Amino acid sequence: MKRIISLIFLCTVLLIASLIANEHCENKIFFSGTMGFKLFAYGEEEIDNESYINTAYVELEYTPEEKEIVEEEPVNYLSINQSYINGFNLSKYDEIIISHYSPHFVIINAGNLNDFQDSINYLNDFDEITFVHIYREFRYLPKTAFEECGVFNGMDCGGPGGGGGGGYPFEGLGTVPATNGNVNLDTKIGIIELAVPYFLDSALSNTNWKIEEPFHTRTDQHATDVAKTIVNSYPETNQYVFYSTVAIYPYQLMNGINWMKSNEVSLINISMGSDSEITYDSLKRYLDYVTKQHNILIVTATTNIPNESNTNYSSAIGLSYNSLVIGSVSSSLVYEYKSGYVDAFDISKPNLVDIYTGIKSKSWGTSFSTPRVVAKIAKILYNYPFLKQKLALLLAIIHSSSSISDINVPNIVFDETGFEDKVGVGLLSVETALETIQNQNFLEFEVRNDYPYFSKLLSFSNKRKIIVTASTLASVQKNGFEYDFLGYGDPVLKIVVNGIPCATRRNGNILYASVVIPQNSVIDIQISFSGECIGAISWRVM
Repeated sequence: MKRIISLIFLCTVLLIASLIANEHCENKIFFSGTMGFKLFAYGEEEIDNESYINTAYVELEYTPEEKEIVEEEPVNYLSINQSYINGFNLSKYDEIIISHYSPHFVIINAGNLNDFQDSINYLNDFDEITFVHIYREFRYLPKTAFEECGVFNGMDCGGPGGGGGGGYPFEGLGTVPATNGNVNLDTKIGIIELAVPYFLDSALSNTNWKIEEPFHTRTDQHATDVAKTIVNSYPETNQYVFYSTVAIYPYQLMNGINWMKSNEVSLINISMGSDSEITYDSLKRYLDYVTKQHNILIVTATTNIPNESNTNYSSAIGLSYNSLVIGSVSSSLVYEYKSGYVDAFDISKPNLVDIYTGIKSKSWGTSFSTPRVVAKIAKILYNYPFLKQKLALLLAIIHSSSSISDINVPNIVFDETGFEDKVGVGLLSVETALETIQNQNFLEFEVRNDYPYFSKLLSFSNKRKIIVTASTLASVQKNGFEYDFLGYGDPVLKIVVNGIPCATRRNGNILYASVVIPQNSVIDIQISFSGECIGAISWRVM
């Protein structure tokens, strides 16, 4: 009997030891795939290994004391990350990039992928490391693919265009200085791409720019053409300055936005959105957090995939409530298959559209319709800079100043509000927006739990048409290094004309209505909420 008890005790000890060992040896290193150029865009040609580099994104686990330090003074991220790196013996790798804004660093090394993975495995034993994501990154464009684009004249070739059309993050245009001209101008336009624009191009050489180092040595044509599109749409280059940075991975996108925020950039163009399964993940919640906290308007390309009702994909970067997502139409204002949309978490895409020009492939349309919208918004901010501090109001004015009446959408029936899923509220008019602001056809509101209802009465002696939009900002709370979604007030817009309610449209946290008003009428604009929210109403009388 004693022998049986001893065996049971021994087995129990071994089992506990095994569990402890397994917990200790839990794998924290993952291969997360290949980044960069998509081979299918130009055929399945063979690419040699020298065209790739290996990167490892290493997430650190800070102590409670360190978390408190960086919460109070974010500048301490760099020194704390450096202190961890000193203990990991990383001298054998080609390059180490240390984050200034979050608990991580990146290892970069050329050579064989399997050898790189083997060399990284020892990091699994460090308790200070939460996880390691290994990527194989394609960095160079094959000559054959470059030749297919033809002659670059500013907009002959597209790029990722929201991710649906391939794309080509390549080097080789040449380096540019990190700054040029007057970088202290009040109107600042951010560009986040897979590379930075080649600002020494003759079409951009008169612009003002500032580039986040060390990325100013990485240039490509797609980023260059995005900048050219803004210049072509807003040629008064003495009125604004470009702030440009590179984002290949999600953490770099967050870093780039933080860098721009520190430079007081309030308008950011992202034309490189990637197709991804719909998920409102930590990155998207971060976008909603930073946009509301700092009144930053992020304008991003939607996907270029066909608009089919059963599609399961949307723009990964664009899938956030407070971002403005742009589709595209042709120069003849014909909608085709260039503006992917889908309802996800009540976020309809796109919010509005613009014209793409000079693009050989339709699948790249949104890459260059997006900067056209950015140029328009930059003009609005230049004339009325107070809007830089009022994101909800800016969004409301943008939507009420847009029109879909001129867009030809074949075989599509508009709903009774005049809203169409594939083109949103249509084309933004700068002139209409400036007139709306000048006439003060807008109201701001901040709603608490004890004040859930807002109403505005307007009277008309003549028959008119009125466009009304209301916007609220999604709220996200920062919880350590995570971001928790709190909601956006669940707004409901009602338009009542002479006591009769009219149809309205909800597009996520944007509410819209287009109503014909009989003469001698009173219109009541009502909006109600649940919870707390910040919002605005804007209207346009036609």
